[in-house]
Amino acid sequence: MLDLQKQKAIIEISKKEDFGINEQKLIYIFEKVESFLDKHREYRPRGFQLFRFFVDYILTRNRVNYDSTLILTGDKGTGKSSAGLMFAKFYCWMLGIKFNTKKHMVYSNMQIVDAIDNLPKFSPILCDEAIDFASAQNWNKAENKKLKIKLGKIRTKHFFFIMCWPWKINKIDKIYFESYINYWVDLYARGKGAVFVKDKNPVTDPWKLDYFKKLGSFNEFTSDSLIEKNYRKHPNFWNLVNIPKPSEKFFAEYMKIRESNVYNKGDLSSTLNEDDIIKSFIVKAFEDIFMKSGSAKTKRLVKHFQELYHYEIKDKQIKECFDDSKQIVEKAIENRKYEKLKEEI
Repeated sequence: MLDLQKQKAIIEISKKEDFGINEQKLIYIFEKVESFLDKHREYRPRGFQLFRFFVDYILTRNRVNYDSTLILTGDKGTGKSSAGLMFAKFYCWMLGIKFNTKKHMVYSNMQIVDAIDNLPKFSPILCDEAIDFASAQNWNKAENKKLKIKLGKIRTKHFFFIMCWPWKINKIDKIYFESYINYWVDLYARGKGAVFVKDKNPVTDPWKLDYFKKLGSFNEFTSDSLIEKNYRKHPNFWNLVNIPKPSEKFFAEYMKIRESNVYNKGDLSSTLNEDDIIKSFIVKAFEDIFMKSGSAKTKRLVKHFQELYHYEIKDKQIKECFDDSKQIVEKAIENRKYEKLKEEI
């Protein structure tokens, strides 16, 4: 019976191989790891060891000619974004690269398409607001239909997609849930998730959603052991994992990117009209021409408003105005690019 240390050794060996030459050996390695997941459902290492092994497994799986999609669900405050960050960061560490919040995180259809086209093979793509493109209520939008076609054609790049999903799982688009998603991590508490693996039976519900009605109820005061006992009744359940918490510095980097993408949220961007966009272009042009040339500074603008208009506008408010205008302009340009791209996909 293979223990976790032996499985780790197998993965370490696999990372040193030339994957184009030893494909058969890699398939054998993958089958060994797959067998471990099937036979050791009751194996529960302490700490984050099982989390690390799970990420190792996903990378090994991708390296033997697969791609992987993981969805994170849970109540508000359970840390879906934090968990997504740590899955992506540790996966990058296994690849020997550094997770880049600007490159590996996406918030819109166009950003997803750009990541697919420009990121190298085996890269992670963290979809922090998957609700905007993968919800069942948006399935008939032309851009979302095109994106699904695009995702179906990029298997050869072996990406690791991570989707953060804030709603109930039955609100996700059926094509994503049944065809693209391989792993489902339901966060029942902050930093604690139950891992479910897709059933390969081609004619039944791959996630056995009806079985959840038979598991019994539990809440935030229920012990981990009882939660696990309930989850183990489900045929797709694999194990419980503890997910590391991102550092304050790392989370601050994430928040900076998240806030810079506020206008990529469908509910907010839909409230913008043509006048808002035109005004934003004018403000952005003013910033490009005067602010960056050094002929004006925000503090000088504060003084100008006070002396000429007798109105106090703070330096922070001016910077926020420039930042908002920049985001709206970028979103408008992105939408224009995407309209052209839809004809090519």
